[in-house]
Amino acid sequence: MAKAIVDGEICSCEICGSQFQFNKRKSNRFCGMACYRAWQKGPNFIPGRTAKLSGFCKACHGPVYRRNASTKRNGDKSDVIFCNRDCYDKFRADSRAAYISNNSKRCKGCERTVRPDRSGAKTPEYCSMVCRIQHKQPDPQLCLNCGCCFSAIKWFKGRNKATRVAGAKTCSHRCNIEWIKRNPERKKKISNAFQGKKHPNWQGGSSRGVDGGYRGPGWAAIAEKARKRDGYVCQDCGITQEAHGKALEVHHKIPFNQYQGGNTKANRMSNLTTLCKSCHTTADWKWRRENAVQVIMSFDAA
Repeated sequence: MAKAIVDGEICSCEICGSQFQFNKRKSNRFCGMACYRAWQKGPNFIPGRTAKLSGFCKACHGPVYRRNASTKRNGDKSDVIFCNRDCYDKFRADSRAAYISNNSKRCKGCERTVRPDRSGAKTPEYCSMVCRIQHKQPDPQLCLNCGCCFSAIKWFKGRNKATRVAGAKTCSHRCNIEWIKRNPERKKKISNAFQGKKHPNWQGGSSRGVDGGYRGPGWAAIAEKARKRDGYVCQDCGITQEAHGKALEVHHKIPFNQYQGGNTKANRMSNLTTLCKSCHTTADWKWRRENAVQVIMSFDAA
């Protein structure tokens, strides 16, 4: 390789051969840092004793001398090093292309490829706002009761317009009531929601007595005796058992569960009265309203 030609104030670069201005403070062998780095990577370069190997370039994997590691945006030192700006720019471009390729995905609306706009950015779910709005609109569906095809509409006061909404199962309130009546799963769900402590009529547990009988032994005969005593007539509204259409109910004036298994005292004739179903429900609620604190009576209660 020919040495640099010094002709007055004009020099020729040893690498690219371009002309450049002579500078007394420099070696005048290269026109710029790029040619100097290229010469460093060549076979004729022999590092001197003062030249310290800093590492290897992250982009071209060549040796780098007397160059500090790059600095991150937060001020910390990076663990990579580059020999020049071109290698740094190439490494950033390759890293960005790899990130975009690995994080690209399909648009939820039109199946087009959606890419993040920069490295580290989150990939959008839709390719455009128009595609997002169209995909968010719920599709028409079939009513579970009557089978008609409908789109649920809801009026938004703030927007002052009607918008299609998702989640509706029936086309109208009437169809919703009919569907609930005929849907066994819906009935079971409602039943489970009002069991035990969740039911407003819950009185602290089962009313089953300690002797094992629901209303004590011989309850059927006791109830029939109370109806016969009252002449098979509701003692509140006066309806007869024949007009009622079924056997009248026998009501405990003090609820059976208040005796805590004292079946004999709970089923005394003085504590029983004959009522129809409607009057029986009214009498139970009346006792609960007047006796907010449910006190369990002892067996010796009068």
